[in-house]
Amino acid sequence: MKEFIKSFPKVELHTHLNGGIREETLNKWHKNKEVTKYIDSFLSPKTNSQKAMENCFKSFDLIYEATTTLERIKQLTKEVLEDYDNENCIIVEIRTSPRKLEGHSILDYYNTVIESFQEYLNNRNKNTPFYPYLLFSINRSKLEIGKETIDIANELRKQNNFVKGIELSGNPYKGDINKIIELMNYSKLLNMPFTMHIAEKIDDNEMIKLIECKPSRMGHGTYVNNEGIDLMNKYNIDCEICLTSNMVSRSIDNYNNHPILKNKNYKGKLFFCCDDRGLFRTCLTNELLYAIDNYYNNLSEIEQKNLIKKLCLDGINASFLEENIKNELKEYVEKINI
Repeated sequence: MKEFIKSFPKVELHTHLNGGIREETLNKWHKNKEVTKYIDSFLSPKTNSQKAMENCFKSFDLIYEATTTLERIKQLTKEVLEDYDNENCIIVEIRTSPRKLEGHSILDYYNTVIESFQEYLNNRNKNTPFYPYLLFSINRSKLEIGKETIDIANELRKQNNFVKGIELSGNPYKGDINKIIELMNYSKLLNMPFTMHIAEKIDDNEMIKLIECKPSRMGHGTYVNNEGIDLMNKYNIDCEICLTSNMVSRSIDNYNNHPILKNKNYKGKLFFCCDDRGLFRTCLTNELLYAIDNYYNNLSEIEQKNLIKKLCLDGINASFLEENIKNELKEYVEKINI
């Protein structure tokens, strides 16, 4: 099954740029040449969910210490694209937070990422479809620049085909809920598609308020309750599942124990994603295999293969790409015989 999943077209709808850094690249760029071993040392020990989540963000800070120049951002971006391309992904939704590198503006940072997308595609020599695009991240720890981020995204999406929308992410234990809602409503006013990390901690009141922002999709949802599931069904909100990420953050205690996957009342679509493929040493092939092994192991082999095909088609439909591109990709996938 692993070889089938690896070779079959796939859709990634939740991956962060800096978290996708390769282990060898991070060790090469960081002043601590064994930084990945250091990161593993505090990501691995079992602890409570809040501490584990804080350790994940501590890891991101170490990555930021290495990705300090526009040249490195360009290489990082191309490597992340190449890694997804090499496992036959046809859509990759990459998220990245605004960064002000020394001597440069936030706009410089985003333009560098966009240029890297274009350069990668220009130099690509494969004939399979590959459509990467960007979401700009509203970081819960930096809500004061949230409106600026949305405004930049709104302007840049008029100038190129890579910028598609906004996402809410960052440390779930930070950020004023009312400010978050204000920013999401501003995105709606601009007809900006958005997705949100929701229910990454136990806070039913916040969970309900964020779901009521009516994002196109929810990321994680590891602490969603039955009321939240009902609201997701009511507003047709799909869910981005990141199993390995949730294991590392201690949001779930086993790959087979994700609350949304276990909830038979949930009617939305599911998308299995990497979140941070470099940091968590995973890939989309593995995430789909974990899903098959833990939630769909009662299906026959042909049923599992058809499920992989359905997940791909659902991902195409849920992406923020233009309808004509979605139709082309669905036709491409439908023609593949299993």
